[in-house]
Amino acid sequence: GEAGAGGTATQADGRGGKGTRTLTSGYSRAGVAHRYQDTARFNRMLLTGSDAYQNVTVRITLPGSADGDIQTFVHGGMQADALTLSRGVITLGPRSLVGEDWLEADILFPEAWLSDARMIELPMLASILEQEAAIAQEVAERQRLTEEQARNAVIAILSGFGVYAIAAVILFFSMRRKYGLRQAVRPVLDEGLLKDMTAAEAQVIKDGAASASGMSATLLELVEAGVLRMETTETDTCFTLLARQENLSAHQNLLLDWLFATSGTFCISELDTEDAAAAAAFTNNYNGWKAQVLKDVREHGWLFENGAVRSLCFIGIPCVGLALSFFLLRHGLWQIAVPGIVLSLLFGFAFSRIRKRTDAGDAHLAAIDGFLLNYEDKLTENPESILSHTPLAMALGYLEPLAAWIDDHPNYADSYNDPLFTYWAYSGWHHSMMNADRSIREAQSNNARIVNETSGGSSSSGGISSGGSGGSSHGAW
Repeated sequence: GEAGAGGTATQADGRGGKGTRTLTSGYSRAGVAHRYQDTARFNRMLLTGSDAYQNVTVRITLPGSADGDIQTFVHGGMQADALTLSRGVITLGPRSLVGEDWLEADILFPEAWLSDARMIELPMLASILEQEAAIAQEVAERQRLTEEQARNAVIAILSGFGVYAIAAVILFFSMRRKYGLRQAVRPVLDEGLLKDMTAAEAQVIKDGAASASGMSATLLELVEAGVLRMETTETDTCFTLLARQENLSAHQNLLLDWLFATSGTFCISELDTEDAAAAAAFTNNYNGWKAQVLKDVREHGWLFENGAVRSLCFIGIPCVGLALSFFLLRHGLWQIAVPGIVLSLLFGFAFSRIRKRTDAGDAHLAAIDGFLLNYEDKLTENPESILSHTPLAMALGYLEPLAAWIDDHPNYADSYNDPLFTYWAYSGWHHSMMNADRSIREAQSNNARIVNETSGGSSSSGGISSGGSGGSSHGAW
């Protein structure tokens, strides 16, 4: 070590392997304890609270060893439970202290133990004990208030949990009475119900939302209805608007308004762009079309208008219960907290059972499931039952096995004088529609990326997600 006017600089060389190195530094300081007429006193601020300490141990050795003559008081980051006294050695800790914790010790012992120190001609024992008693009373009062506040908080939480549980039960039974509970839907074969809905509407009933597969299936429906003419090249699929019909659904009309707003001919390649404004326009129109499909399904009476409240109840109510339960767990009331956690999860399960489809919606879903049941076997045994619903198969993600079957049966339609279905007049229509479906998905993904980058990573433009799985595993999006 080297002493100087500004302090002491110390260097230590700790050679060796792994392990803890301990450096002990000692120095002498006079006047740390005072001698009065009736007591001696050591009163020092040991740590000022400017730093955090993971492990603090303080040892104070007094000049005498009669423990019964020593009175000790500790304030700040440690309390009396951190203090031990043995043969005149006072030990505080070990304890961890956070950044704002300070540490002070006030120790009284017989003045005779400091016989060599100058006596301060004042009696101090009664005054010090009175001061320490006031401090102890203040600490006790703060602790009492803290405990009272904690107790009041627990009572409030318990009361709130009771209100929460009652309200959740009432809400559940109210929703069950209004909407009913989900039941298993048994597949049925019903051609009438299949023809009663468009391909995109069927996708919403089956998957919960329309997607690119539903959009390409809608284009195919419009070709089949004679509203559009399809033209294909090696790299693109184009559609020409022939004539609108009065019996089109709202989402079919909206798609025509969007794609043919500026021209009577539209090509799929036009959807994919690197222009930010065009990408934003696509995203808004695409999301608007998906929203219209959902609106049409609800207007048919196939879905309840309860999507928002179902999501809120399914997610929000369990989260509230879990938050209350974990608060109780923090206060040691695990006997109530654990059943509360279980109850919250049960509420989540219960609200997940609330129906989103009406009876008519379940009937249409049963017809969709009946159509998909043994799908590939039907292609072999009764292909017309599948081919007559090609847009539906496309919307649900089953066009790929259908296209493979058509490739394996190239002369299937030759026995018919007229095309079996309107779009069969277009050579290779099935591959063109698969390419169109793929191109729409790629355009949606690319345009969403551009919108996201333009808006600085936010999704405020709305609807960047595809909004639906697109059907089964048969090449669905």
